[in-house]
Amino acid sequence: GIANALAAGHRRKVAGIMFNLGYLPGANHAVKTVSSTTEVALKAALGELKPGGILTVMVYTGHPGGSDELDLVRKLSQINQSPTLGWEHFVSRQAPDKAPQLFVARRLPA
Repeated sequence: GIANALAAGHRRKVAGIMFNLGYLPGANHAVKTVSSTTEVALKAALGELKPGGILTVMVYTGHPGGSDELDLVRKLSQINQSPTLGWEHFVSRQAPDKAPQLFVARRLPA
């Protein structure tokens, strides 16, 4: 996980983390993110943000399991609203049901 990838001196000092859910364009579409591992990764990543740090999650719903990931990220963003962690959600007005959706979490200064 992310904790194993960070040197001890960098734990909880990450300024930015990006998630791009779904599958890699032009690659094997059988290889994609799934809500169970996305949940674990997002929770771990949120714990590593420093004050002022930002985490972004781009959610694509056009693949099998995409709507499950959207539901998961929505739930996590609602549960994790706090005085030290704020979330924003952006959806295209042109195609709100089919467009990618962006979630942004910011660790607020202590």
